[in-house]
Amino acid sequence: MVEKSTRFKLLLVLMCVITATACSNLHGEQDANESNNTPLGRTEATSQGVEFFEGSLNDALSQAEKEDKNVFVFLTYDFGMWGQSCIVMREVVFSDPEVGEYFNKRFVNIEVDIENAFHFWNDVSVHDEFNLVVLPTYLISDGKGNGLGHAHGRASPKQLVSIVSRLLGETDSMFDELQTRYESGERSSQFIQQYLMAATEELAFRQLDRDDEASVNTYETEREKYKQIADAYFMSKPTIDLINETDAHLIMYFSEPPLRGDELVEFVLQHYDEFLAVSSETAMAQFMLHATTNAAEAAALAGDEKFIEYVAALESYPLNQALDHERTRVSKSEHFPESIKYGLEFEYYKARGDWIGAYAVLQTRLEEERDWPKYWSYSTVAAELVQSDIPAHHETALEYGRELHISNPEDPSYAAVYVAALMVTGKQTSADRVSEQYRKRVSRLFGDSTQLNRYEDELSSLLDRINETTTLEEQKIN
Repeated sequence: MVEKSTRFKLLLVLMCVITATACSNLHGEQDANESNNTPLGRTEATSQGVEFFEGSLNDALSQAEKEDKNVFVFLTYDFGMWGQSCIVMREVVFSDPEVGEYFNKRFVNIEVDIENAFHFWNDVSVHDEFNLVVLPTYLISDGKGNGLGHAHGRASPKQLVSIVSRLLGETDSMFDELQTRYESGERSSQFIQQYLMAATEELAFRQLDRDDEASVNTYETEREKYKQIADAYFMSKPTIDLINETDAHLIMYFSEPPLRGDELVEFVLQHYDEFLAVSSETAMAQFMLHATTNAAEAAALAGDEKFIEYVAALESYPLNQALDHERTRVSKSEHFPESIKYGLEFEYYKARGDWIGAYAVLQTRLEEERDWPKYWSYSTVAAELVQSDIPAHHETALEYGRELHISNPEDPSYAAVYVAALMVTGKQTSADRVSEQYRKRVSRLFGDSTQLNRYEDELSSLLDRINETTTLEEQKIN
């Protein structure tokens, strides 16, 4: 116990480096011309919710000692599979007045955005020390940085207060009693709803170790067990009776990650306004936008025309209402139609074998791209074009590859794409010569095999992708 407490304290001290920079931008990207004039200290409580401390974690610890409080750390990441839950926790749960009353009395609260702290991730070893397999994650310490507990996952306002009060030893779990009733055969709709809410709360306490596959499998198995119970519960009720606050929470919890096409997800979409009346606009928008984005990605990678349909649906009611809400939250989002098309349009054409469409997308990217170095962009495009079934695209890849290799003869990625382009244009002898020259050059200049191994790996990967694309094209013909 002492060792764990010491490690927890060390983590918090190390995280002071993170929060000195990361916590200045917790709620999305600020425009370049915006300035943050909030003084160091507490933020203003605009909704009587949780007051988050602005400043470093070190400052928060000092403030907690002064106020004789503990420290609550909210670890969050707004993108990908965790984004929906993290955003709902921040904007809905932590803004709840009862949650604010409970937390503000006991804690100096601070939020750490993992995206902004990402470059510190390996140094701090957060995931190694405290098994951060699931986000959002909640850490509690005293003012000296001694760990008092941690939990993870999405929760309703009442559940979050219950989870934290249990971590502090203020209350105990009642789940064993509910589990006994369930095992004895009690199956009333009201009881199962109560049981499932309690079960999701229990999952927040499960200890996960990303390096211990058994612990993760055990967690996933337990979660799947409750999901099956939830699915049976949802099926047992008239669907219209699912439109209530508790069932809306359960649907969103057990549908994560949500996907269009799922019966319950489609039901929620069809009754968007009714669910909006019992849930929050943020929760509903995040649920349906994630479901649509996930479905669009799956369709794009499969070359399914539904990709176009899902993107277009974002401009129609009720998804356009969810999209409007998202645009009021942030200036950039993975759920904006333009973001989805930018990220997946090329993959869609490529999966369909439409290299004319794919080439047009790539050329547009080269003309529009301003965020990446020129050579990196051309390398990416060349690596894709060598997979095309159109000879003119191979010649373009060869042109890009040659220029890249000349610009930096030691770069393994440039050498790999140049050699691959020589091979697909039928210049095997030249490919062998360039490859051999590269091997000799890097061996002489660098001495070790790191660069050479990277070259071999990247060339092998490119050739595998070329062969895979060729095989798929042959299968379509046959």
